[in-house]
Amino acid sequence: IFDINLGFQVPDFEETINEAVDNVVSKEIEAKGPQGRWFLIRVGPYRTTDNKIEGAVLAFVDIDRLKRVEEKLMARSEHLEDLVEERTRMLSNTTRLAAIGETAGMVGHDLRNPLQTIINTIHLAKEAMKVNEASTSGKDFRVESALETIREQADFMNKIVSDLQDYAKQARPTFVEYDMQRLINDTLSSIPVPKAVDVSSSVETGFPKLNVDPSLLRRAFANIITNALQAMPDGGKLRIRAWTSEKLAAVSFQDTGIGIAEDVKAKIFSPLFTTKEKGVGLGLAVTKRLIESHKGDIKVFSKVGEGTTLTVELPLDLKR
Repeated sequence: IFDINLGFQVPDFEETINEAVDNVVSKEIEAKGPQGRWFLIRVGPYRTTDNKIEGAVLAFVDIDRLKRVEEKLMARSEHLEDLVEERTRMLSNTTRLAAIGETAGMVGHDLRNPLQTIINTIHLAKEAMKVNEASTSGKDFRVESALETIREQADFMNKIVSDLQDYAKQARPTFVEYDMQRLINDTLSSIPVPKAVDVSSSVETGFPKLNVDPSLLRRAFANIITNALQAMPDGGKLRIRAWTSEKLAAVSFQDTGIGIAEDVKAKIFSPLFTTKEKGVGLGLAVTKRLIESHKGDIKVFSKVGEGTTLTVELPLDLKR
């Protein structure tokens, strides 16, 4: 039986023939023949005229066209499954974001008031400590350190509330003509910069005033700068540069931090995505939304171990 040379390999060929002959049944097996064409091989027992099984009968059916269609359908099916999985994930995130937005709207105001009270009380306590220094043996550094820790945590909670509320509501810019250097300086003055980080900014000579919402852009720039500072825990450099190109105004934020891996880069503007231990992953998602409310765009270039550059592009002719 096995003196059969097909000229190409057929998986489990001998086993299939044995099973057909031993059990007196018909079997089918698919195989790829010469030039990569597909065949269906039908195997059945060969009966002699006196009803004895003396071998096997093989029939070859060219199913190449059918197989090609099947492969295309399979690939299409897998693609559709991937799409369904992606849409399901997006729907899940959308539902989650809607719930976050609704929650932020309900509790944001209630959280903001006590947080502001805590921050104000810390400020008053520090002022009182300064007055007491003159009449006591000196400064109690333990109390001052504790107050500073409370302030930092309150500021962090305040930012989470702001991010939640910013993402929950649609940005509606109020455009005014504004100076970019002033906008950058105002943003930097609102952020505590570590001593180990060297920050510099430059604005191209002749850079025009832009129609922007200063409040919204300050928030966007603050998020970018905060991320850059967090990427340089051991210190580094942050370079902020503004220039114009054709119909665009660009502001870049270049840090010498840890950088962003390629598989992470595509996700950094996605809501709820974060690589940090603290935070809800809305900072850059909010930033992107604020930039887009100005008909602008934000781009990222990064190398792990070398740093990251985020570039905000805004139209020069943005109408109010």
